[in-house]
Amino acid sequence: MAFYQGSQVIADEVIVRLHNSDQQTLARLAAQMGGARLIPIGKSLGLHVLKSNSHTVAALMSALRATSNIASVHPNHVILVTAIPNDTMTRQLGGIPMLNA
Repeated sequence: MAFYQGSQVIADEVIVRLHNSDQQTLARLAAQMGGARLIPIGKSLGLHVLKSNSHTVAALMSALRATSNIASVHPNHVILVTAIPNDTMTRQLGGIPMLNA
């Protein structure tokens, strides 16, 4: 884990939205970021997790904002559950059992 602007984030990892997700663009971006891995998470939206072995979140954010094929770039924030419902009927809500919540 790491911190970026006061928020807990996954270290060396950002979420990018690309204007163009063809193989050449992905390979060029990975090479530009020192051999980073790009993992698609929302193909129709052009969303990818970019995992770097050599750049911090701050360095990735700075470098990727200046890249023309990047529509947006965000840190991969860590979201922590701080409370659970105390409603005894929660499991009977539609769909909740299917989520294993």
